[in-house]
Amino acid sequence: MVEPCDELDSGGGVLLIEERPELIAAVSACLFDRGYKTLTAQSLADARAAVESGAVSLVLLSFRLFGSLGGKDFL
Repeated sequence: MVEPCDELDSGGGVLLIEERPELIAAVSACLFDRGYKTLTAQSLADARAAVESGAVSLVLLSFRLFGSLGGKDFL
């Protein structure tokens, strides 16, 4: 079993970066059900703004983002 991390317990959110709305809905619902604040981004601008806001403790992102940009490239 995975134990919650302190940063998430102290109010930081999980940023989910994904293009597919159905996947965003499913993962967000699972995280919400477990008590995690979830932020979502479907564009690079939204993802950057969320990270820069300081409200993010964990990022979950697609391996292939927005066509040719890879997840590692975004990070």
